[in-house]
Amino acid sequence: MASIIACFLIYVPSAVTCQIPVFRYALERWSPDLFSVLILYHNPLSAEHLGLVDRLKQAALEVERPANIEVQLFDLNEDPQYSKELLADGYSIDQYPLMVVRYPQWVKTHRLAWVGTLSGESVEALIDSPARQTIVERIGEGESAVWVLIESGNQSKDDAAASRLQENLDLLQQKLQLPSREVIESDEAFQPETQVELRLAFSILRLKRSDPAEAIFASLLINSEPDLHQFNEPIAIPVFGQGRSHFALVGKGINTQTITDSCQFLTGACSCQVKEQNPGSDLVFTANWRQIITGTAIRLQPLPDLMSMATLADSVESKGFSESPVEQQALYLPPTAETPVVENQPLNVGFLIPTAIVVIVSLLGVIGVSFAIKSRRDV
Repeated sequence: MASIIACFLIYVPSAVTCQIPVFRYALERWSPDLFSVLILYHNPLSAEHLGLVDRLKQAALEVERPANIEVQLFDLNEDPQYSKELLADGYSIDQYPLMVVRYPQWVKTHRLAWVGTLSGESVEALIDSPARQTIVERIGEGESAVWVLIESGNQSKDDAAASRLQENLDLLQQKLQLPSREVIESDEAFQPETQVELRLAFSILRLKRSDPAEAIFASLLINSEPDLHQFNEPIAIPVFGQGRSHFALVGKGINTQTITDSCQFLTGACSCQVKEQNPGSDLVFTANWRQIITGTAIRLQPLPDLMSMATLADSVESKGFSESPVEQQALYLPPTAETPVVENQPLNVGFLIPTAIVVIVSLLGVIGVSFAIKSRRDV
């Protein structure tokens, strides 16, 4: 609740003026956080395993298409506590070394993103997969969000969920509207260098849990919320921005109201511009988002206003150096005890009223969270 209140208090002015849709603001400004990839071992790593570790590190340092991961090695003979802390004690010694993937610290889940044996297959499945390549391609073409439908394995349930989702997305693409181009371009957060087309569009990408190439991606999605692993139902999760998920919908919770709520949030004005204060989780993607967004990996910085600099220099010359040394020193003297003190200042009621409103709204929002979660989990 404190984070919600802080977000409101700090960004109230932005909430009023920012007209950039959430999906667009996230694409341009919310860089993905790093996932921790921990390699746990008992015996010295073989040449093959060291090569896999190098593959992970190279993926993180790749210039063209970097993966948002960081790699650490842990010798469990020296640090045995990590075995229990990272749920590695359930694995037999012949399954080591293990690869443990942890979410960035801001993700609101106690679960690990993935745990399993370090192998060529697991390394490649973590770094990238066909589904994620498709998502990057679609977002780069201007789609607002790609709805990933994680299938349950029950074809009738999965097909019904996909049909409900598609039907509602088709209607919302006609019903929802983005602010006019003029309004968006007049916003101070507008970035004219962005080359991705600004349009309202959604698509569906179906994902089989049994697909080895997508197993880790499915795990990243399912474990991003603390209860999703409990459901053997189809799960729909929109992915937007630079590879970020939004709230998951489960089973019959994939319905008109919840789909509409999610799409309205994604296409609505970005009222809270702090990524960590918004729902959802970053995911592991291998992509150069800056290249996708602007056509260049280097962010262009505006040149300083030379006229303003000249004016400032003239001001400094005329004011800062025209006085005598004594006068210059007087300009920077701190207030003395003789400085008049204003007493009995009235209480700034004008500040307290909006603050109280924000607190009340935040409390109501917290109360409503349980109802919102139930609606998204209506199985």
